[in-house]
Amino acid sequence: MITTKNSGAAEVIKDGLHGFVIEEPDDVNAISEKIKYFMDNKDKLESMSKNARQLAGEFTFEKHIEKIRELYERVIDAS
Repeated sequence: MITTKNSGAAEVIKDGLHGFVIEEPDDVNAISEKIKYFMDNKDKLESMSKNARQLAGEFTFEKHIEKIRELYERVIDAS
């Protein structure tokens, strides 16, 4: 995964663990550098891909709905 600090995903992605977070979306040199890194380091590509898939599993639609339901319950209980 390669994303930028402008993306909401950057809040949960740990640079170097799940992929890479670059500063600006139009920084083609940084993007190409990270792509080349993955091409040259297949083992890192595989491990970061595995980590990214695990992280994505924490953000399912079902979990999102559950968090919203919990929020509504707290609001109702507070009133």
